[in-house]
Amino acid sequence: MQIGHDGEQQDDPAESLTVKMRGKVVTVHIVHHAKQRMAQRRISTEEMLAVLEFPSDRRLETEEGRKRYGRQDAYRGRRLDVVFEEAEDGSITVITVVWVA
Repeated sequence: MQIGHDGEQQDDPAESLTVKMRGKVVTVHIVHHAKQRMAQRRISTEEMLAVLEFPSDRRLETEEGRKRYGRQDAYRGRRLDVVFEEAEDGSITVITVVWVA
């Protein structure tokens, strides 16, 4: 269990990936909640990573200390949003993913 920026407990990452993103190597941690939502909502790891690397919307509203990026999916006619926290070392912890109409 990890302690988040707000002092609440968070899940340990269910998966950690090392990927090249934004011209550098980045570690992306995906917590259990996000993995569950990805499975339920049929969102692939590749789709989630594409949002982080090439978002069409960067300033979406979310909790303080978190970021929310979105990317339009023309095939599905919806936007895929990824809520995450970015650490000082550049690593990213994905909190959840959601389709938005």
